[in-house]
Amino acid sequence: MIKEMSNNPTKQGPKIPNTPHPQRHIIIPRRAAVLTSNLNVVKCQCQCVCGTFSLNFTLSLSLSLSLFISLFLKPTKPIHLSLSLSLSLSLSLSLSLSLSLSLAHVRLCTTSTFLNSFPLSQTLSNSLKLSQTLSNSLKLSQTLSHFFSQGNGSGRPFVMTGSNMLTLLGLTFVLSLTTTMVMATDGNPGFRVCLTNKGMDYAREVEMPILAQELQSLTIPDISGSAKSPVGHIDYDISNIKASTVNLGTSAIDSQTDGIHLDLNSATIGLTAHWHYREHSWPHVSDSGSVDISAEDISINLVLDVGMSSSHEPTISIPSCSGGVHKIDLKFHGGASWLYNLFTGLIGDTVKDALNKELCSEIQKELVETGNKLLSTLPTTVDLDDYAEINFELIQAPNTTSTYLLTSHRGAFVTKSHNTTLPPFNAAPVPYPSNVTRMFYLFIDEYLARSAGWAYQQAGYLQWVITNNDVPSGFPVQLTTASLGQLVPGLLNVCANCTMDMHLAAIEDPLAIQINASTGLDLVLTFNISTYINPPAGTNGTDKFAFALQARIFGDGTVHLYTNQDTEYIGANISFVKVDLAVVDSAVGNIDPSLLQDVMNVFCQEVIVPQLNKHITQGFPIPTVNGLTFVGPETWLHKGTTTTNTMHTNPHSPRFGTTIPCAHQIVFGDGYVRIDTDISYTPSA
Repeated sequence: MIKEMSNNPTKQGPKIPNTPHPQRHIIIPRRAAVLTSNLNVVKCQCQCVCGTFSLNFTLSLSLSLSLFISLFLKPTKPIHLSLSLSLSLSLSLSLSLSLSLSLAHVRLCTTSTFLNSFPLSQTLSNSLKLSQTLSNSLKLSQTLSHFFSQGNGSGRPFVMTGSNMLTLLGLTFVLSLTTTMVMATDGNPGFRVCLTNKGMDYAREVEMPILAQELQSLTIPDISGSAKSPVGHIDYDISNIKASTVNLGTSAIDSQTDGIHLDLNSATIGLTAHWHYREHSWPHVSDSGSVDISAEDISINLVLDVGMSSSHEPTISIPSCSGGVHKIDLKFHGGASWLYNLFTGLIGDTVKDALNKELCSEIQKELVETGNKLLSTLPTTVDLDDYAEINFELIQAPNTTSTYLLTSHRGAFVTKSHNTTLPPFNAAPVPYPSNVTRMFYLFIDEYLARSAGWAYQQAGYLQWVITNNDVPSGFPVQLTTASLGQLVPGLLNVCANCTMDMHLAAIEDPLAIQINASTGLDLVLTFNISTYINPPAGTNGTDKFAFALQARIFGDGTVHLYTNQDTEYIGANISFVKVDLAVVDSAVGNIDPSLLQDVMNVFCQEVIVPQLNKHITQGFPIPTVNGLTFVGPETWLHKGTTTTNTMHTNPHSPRFGTTIPCAHQIVFGDGYVRIDTDISYTPSA
């Protein structure tokens, strides 16, 4: 049985350097049109970077310059800096916001490519971050103001001289530049979700009957007033106004840059109520009865905004709701004919106004409560085992375009014990969706898979100790000096027939992945291997270090989807290709690694790779809201990221001539994994 090493093994060999991953150069054929489009995107993004830097530089320079001017006016007298810094901040804000909006306007007007690579909402979002930065700067100004007015604790005000004025100017510039540069850096997502207009339309079809049912409980506050009538001045009231029938008519939903627009038209609502009146003067004639109210030709236009909470969770709000009832009819039961006319004319408008106020309020309440309740079931963390979990929190607020809603998630494996520590490398930019025809898209960057290797290594999982007892008796080479000594003669000089131990430990960043249109998913897993000679049987000696190797295991990978208990999973499988060996250290003389090559090939193919497949085949659950399942998913692999098509084989890859596990087609593209799918949703009770 292979034993896992503890985090602090008792036997320590020489330190093996963590060599970088090998760079595998793969030629990717591309059509000229695609190359031109990509160059345009790069050009636009470079303009954006330059513009962002100039924005930050302007903020820093204006802050420092304003402060410098204020100090230069009175360089030798005690001064209080709160007013000076406030003026500096105001100047910085106006200059920076003007520059930011100007840059956004120029770029958005000059290239349509930029719209696809950097949406307007994201540009404006960066501008809005200035308010937070300036708030932090204001706190700095308050601290500096207190320092200059109170001195360094002596109670004497600070006196500005030429030397410390220059020092302060430099410090202020560095602090403000650092603040704004930090503001401008956002990590790329390792996991991205796209809900298209087609998907939203499906959600609308599911939600409208639910909304209509909820509006059945609509109640209107009681209405009362006074009016003149043929019998004199009367007081009236309409009470217990409740909805009886709801028909939401036609509805439409689509995504726009300012949010998700939902329009309801030709809706009707039937209500019942109780009416009563009483004459002011004697004999105080009174009467009561019931009334049926029919509200027709109702139109409601609202905008849903999907945002991000302070805890990086998605939220729904409705900042805009308009429209209302265009026609209302009342049918009274009981009373005289003059009363019918009175209530139909005078009271009808009052009922309409009251109903208009309640309609938007009730629809907003239902959609926001239902939406946020549903979003609360979307996991921000996926628990895997005792070692690792996956961080799926939002890293920026969702943004909308004219065709989809896009959410960007961290998508990183982290250790259970230090789940706030992220991998020491970043995800590559994930492309924005284009030509969307399905309801739902998932983008999984190779960063997520790479972070898995890092997290499990950090958790101490990718470490094993193999003893001679773990080696099958039929294996061509045993873990003894007598057996291995045939390949490494120096072992026999230490002990003619001693057992040995082999310690395997992954390097800090052990997994390198590339996905390519022609070769599919390629990976390299790097391990350090240290061997020790056990003391002869019956003696009390200590283990002796023999030699250390570094093994780079090359493999091919496949990706598959499957459903387990209404949860969608994505998994992988590795096929062994080869192993490259390098001698790192030796205490038994020179070693020819080629002599160990065949043994290590068999060992990796029969032991290491099967151990890994045992875990990665199960994969991890894809985070979705409760009740959501995939319908006819398709998986596409592109450079840097993985997509899935049900019940097909892959006609383009010789490696997948038969149906892969869970019957999903994999088409190799040029980088990352993308899952294209329609969806089905079953609301929970």
